Amino acid sequence: MYDGYHFGSTDVYNPWSISCYAARRRMDSYWVNTSENSILRNALEVQGRSFEKEYETLVTEGEVEVTVDFSMAYYEKMDEANLWGLLVNAGIVTITKEIEEDYYRLRVPNLEVWKVFKELTACHLKIDERHMEKMLNALKRKDMERFAEEYQRVLLELPSYHDLKDENSYHMMTLGMCAFLRKDYDIKSNRETGEDRSDICLYAKHDRYPNLILEFKYTKDEKDDLEKLAEKALEQIKEKQYDAEMTGEVCYVGLAHYGKSSCIRWRKNG
Repeated sequence: MYDGYHFGSTDVYNPWSISCYAARRRMDSYWVNTSENSILRNALEVQGRSFEKEYETLVTEGEVEVTVDFSMAYYEKMDEANLWGLLVNAGIVTITKEIEEDYYRLRVPNLEVWKVFKELTACHLKIDERHMEKMLNALKRKDMERFAEEYQRVLLELPSYHDLKDENSYHMMTLGMCAFLRKDYDIKSNRETGEDRSDICLYAKHDRYPNLILEFKYTKDEKDDLEKLAEKALEQIKEKQYDAEMTGEVCYVGLAHYGKSSCIRWRKNG
């Protein structure tokens, strides 16, 4: 919850959070600096597509290899390398390996900081964090009607119709948000499962939650039946045996899209 930082060869826990935990005797998120997070949100908003790809890799895979510049403050030179330096110095990410000079492998240090990333990722996607939270909670609880409702709300909130130009656009948007289920799920994207590559597989870490397989479909033709397209996604999950490595309850989720319109269908295994 509070460890994962590295200074040189030393492993360090967050001293502020540990002190708060010792005083209150409750496992909670204590490390929240509102003014600092505001600076980071503003910095994310002005970055280009290259940084966005690196940020998406970090959020979806938990680590990323990037160029980091510690030689000057971010607002002296507002480029990607200095922003990564800001994120390291802010404690949002930590260095796990120096690959070569100024090129590092970074990762999110702990679960507490992952909670900060929910806010930053909502800002990055320009959606309401509360809707993202409701959507993910509904997915875990198998409340698919609520999940479909909140998913549609998220699509409508996205700033540009042109951000949703193909199937991968919806896939990556959802994957970025699903990364915040990592406390309860192991997340795999575009991995070989069964007889093909599935879109998103969520392997439950606890029996109280179902395993989840999300398959995305997209059409450019407004006359296409989204319900049939969503059912086609479900059939693909079953036919290709994407649940071959899963044990216990599995929920198949088919998501069909046309622009900012969506249709979601689901069923259980067995």
